[in-house]
Amino acid sequence: KGSVRSSIRSALDSLSNMDQDGVTNDGDQDIDEYGVRLSSTLIEEECGFLGIHLLFLPPSLAEMKSNFNNVENSNDEIALLVIPKTLQSLLQRNKQQLHQIHSRALNPRKRFRGNDPTLKQGGDPRCNLEFRVRSMFADQLKKFDESNTNQNETDRNHSEVKRFKLADLRNNSSEAIVGGNSKEVARNTVGLNTWSTIISWLQRSTVSEWLAEEVSNGDPTQLATWFRTLNESKAVSLCSTHAATWRLPFCIRGTYTKSRRDVSQTPFFVPSNQEDHLSQKMVRKGISSIEEEICTPLSLLGCGGISNQNNENVWSTAFGEGGDKAGATVYGMCKFHASGREDMDVRMLLPPPSVVKLAEKTNIKITARPFVCEVFDAHRLPCKIDLDRVVKAVNCSDSIDDKTPPTKVNGKDLEKDKNGWPRTLAEPNQNYGRNPIGVGVSYPLGIVPSSSFSGLQSETEEKVKFYACVCWTDVFIASDDELIGKLGCAKLGSEEDINNQSPPYKYPLEIHQSTPLRVLHRRSSDVRSRFIMGLSAKRIDDHWFRLRLSTSAGTYVKEFVHGDCGRTLPSIQSMLGGRTDITELDCEGMAI
Repeated sequence: KGSVRSSIRSALDSLSNMDQDGVTNDGDQDIDEYGVRLSSTLIEEECGFLGIHLLFLPPSLAEMKSNFNNVENSNDEIALLVIPKTLQSLLQRNKQQLHQIHSRALNPRKRFRGNDPTLKQGGDPRCNLEFRVRSMFADQLKKFDESNTNQNETDRNHSEVKRFKLADLRNNSSEAIVGGNSKEVARNTVGLNTWSTIISWLQRSTVSEWLAEEVSNGDPTQLATWFRTLNESKAVSLCSTHAATWRLPFCIRGTYTKSRRDVSQTPFFVPSNQEDHLSQKMVRKGISSIEEEICTPLSLLGCGGISNQNNENVWSTAFGEGGDKAGATVYGMCKFHASGREDMDVRMLLPPPSVVKLAEKTNIKITARPFVCEVFDAHRLPCKIDLDRVVKAVNCSDSIDDKTPPTKVNGKDLEKDKNGWPRTLAEPNQNYGRNPIGVGVSYPLGIVPSSSFSGLQSETEEKVKFYACVCWTDVFIASDDELIGKLGCAKLGSEEDINNQSPPYKYPLEIHQSTPLRVLHRRSSDVRSRFIMGLSAKRIDDHWFRLRLSTSAGTYVKEFVHGDCGRTLPSIQSMLGGRTDITELDCEGMAI
């Protein structure tokens, strides 16, 4: 095994160091933009390397018998060349447990519950290869059972033939049928009918236990003799080889923006009938998702496609094409991870100029939401040009660093929607690209170590996030000064002068939030302390106003505005002293 591994790696290394003309490149030379530059950390993690797994299995008894010179040898004599008698005895003793293991392997439990039709990433190519081999033996065993039954029906009237019925083996019966009469027999060897069963039941743990027993007996003569006999026989040349090759996962990192309120982060499905969550069909919410808008171009353009040959059900259809049913578990996949998530009706934007000036004064960097795509079993490792092509495809732009122009009309940053409610218009350069779905990614995308993925969630828990929202209240607002006085905040647009605010400014402000009612069905009930780091406000009219705020990670902004039936204190509603609600929310960046 070590020799094969070393030879494969040396061959791949030599290929990777050759240019298109077959000339070996000097290791110290720079790799051009068509090559893939991997840091020492990525090489140590084997990101994007090829994995190879081989299974060597004994041939079927029919193949062995047809290839041996002495065809008069009994089935058991041929079987003993591959499966020693002591190992057969161990299998016989543990056949009840082995049969259960084999059955569980062929009928694995469903990993994911529910009716979600999206594909799930999971499994292992080595286990999936074993599953396919087991299934193949099970099919052969079924065909043999049928043919053997037909043959016995034909021979029953001509002679008495000893046979073991397959159903008796599966039911752990010790009866054999001799001319239609049941007799007790001693099963010291394996008959033809049980060959495929024994092969498919072989477990690594069972063989290890057998080897340990053979070595512990103190007399290795029998084991050495079996190895010598096996090596000299034709059985070795008849062994079948099964291989699985896959590309190890690697991570692509970037940031994204979202300028629409009908696009979810991942495909979002809900039951068509809210009263019955188990039997009803699932319906989709939103026109698309960020995951689909990013992962599809990355898989096809960046990685040349994703292999489906290592999935569990690859043999269920011809050559594995189209074999992945809705909700199936697959190995090959581009898996999307983000640093937190926003609701579907919340836009994810870049910070406006006033927040950018504040960031420059406080020496912090504000970006869009970071994400990592974990790619499993890609056809190839993407190079710089591939990733640039992905950025252009996602952003629907000819330029890799293009940003959407402002949607302000005549310098106004608000307009009325069809309900007469104020709606915020985008500031200049607040989202990437020109994708009509509203999803854009930053430039450049890059291959990163796995630590970047593992640190996504921990980074989310420590970051400061910036939001802007439009709110309504039944309290009459006479002026900006009145609104600012009640909230104790700054005037919207003057965030860069946050340190020069007058004494009534009371932020950072600690708030206490119980788990919101809207997520209580999936989150544990608890009271959490969060901080509103900064707040600015601006009056729109007598009952409408805008807010811009920065919060600690994990703050529920919607609940901070309307109070969530008194479960968040203090809140904007409690400070204004009247009913307050939020009609529009935008996330305007995250501090790194």
